[in-house]
Amino acid sequence: MGYAYLAPGLIILAIFSLWPVMDTIVISFQRYRLNELKGSWIGLKNYAQLFRTDDLLNATKNGFIWMFLTVSLQIVLGVTFALILNTKFFGRGVVRAIVVLPFFLPGMSMALTWRWMYYDFNGIINYTLTRMHIIQEPILWLSSTRLALVAVAIQAVWHYTPFVVINCLARLAIINKNLYECAKLDGAGSFRMFFSITLPQLRGVLLIVVLLRGIWMFNKFAEIHMITGGGPAGATTTLPILAHDLAFGAFRIGEGSAVNVFIFLLLLIIAVLYLYLFKPARELEV
Repeated sequence: MGYAYLAPGLIILAIFSLWPVMDTIVISFQRYRLNELKGSWIGLKNYAQLFRTDDLLNATKNGFIWMFLTVSLQIVLGVTFALILNTKFFGRGVVRAIVVLPFFLPGMSMALTWRWMYYDFNGIINYTLTRMHIIQEPILWLSSTRLALVAVAIQAVWHYTPFVVINCLARLAIINKNLYECAKLDGAGSFRMFFSITLPQLRGVLLIVVLLRGIWMFNKFAEIHMITGGGPAGATTTLPILAHDLAFGAFRIGEGSAVNVFIFLLLLIIAVLYLYLFKPARELEV
C-alpha cells in the first residue's frame, strides 16, 4: 500500500525530471541540430569541442563569481534583517511582510523592471544619483564589463534575500530565551551573545541555506538572460547562459546538452563535498 501511495509522485518525477535528465545526457553524445529530428552519435566530440575553447572556462569563472557574490550577500543581509525583525517593535508584522515581498514577485517582470532602472540616461538609478550630485554623468551599469555582473547580482540579492530571512526567522523563533538570560547574568554583551548563542543556533539552518542558494544561484538563467543576455562581451555569461546560446542561438543542441551535463556533474561534486565536510543534517539534529 505504501508503494501504491508513492507511485503517482514517483511517476510524475520520472516523467518531468528523470527522463529529461537522461535524454540530455544521451543528446550530449550526439551531433544534434535544432532543425534535425534525430541526432547522430559522435561520442565525446561535443565535450572535446567545449574544452578546446575559452567559452566554458569563462562561463565557469563567471558562474562561481556570481554564486559567491550573490550567496554571500544574501546570507549577510538575510541574517541581519532576520535579527532586526525578530525584535519587538511597532508595526513589525507590516515590516516583515514588506521585507519578504520581493521573494514572491514574478522573476521575469522584476528582471525587466531592474533593467529599466539600470538604463544609462533615463533609468531611475542614474537619475537619482545624478540629482543627489553623487555622480556627474550616468554610469553604464549594463554596458561595462566590470559592472554588469555586479549590477545583475544586486537585483538577485534583492529578489532572493527574503528566502534567507524566512528561514532564519523560523530558527530564531525557537531558540531558548533562557540562554540569553543566563548570558546577560554573566555579563555578556550583544556581540558576545550573537557569536556565542545566536550564530551557533543558526549554523545548521545556514549550512542548508548556503547549499540550496548556491545550487539555485549557479543555475540561475532568467535574470541574467533578461537583463544582460550574457553581455557585454561575455562578462555575464554563466554556464546556463552558455548552454542556452549554444542550443538555441547557434542551434548546436549537442554542445548545449554537454554544457548542462557539465553543470550537473560540477554541482554534484560540490554538493557531495559540501555535505561531507560540513554535515548540515547533523547540525540540525543537534
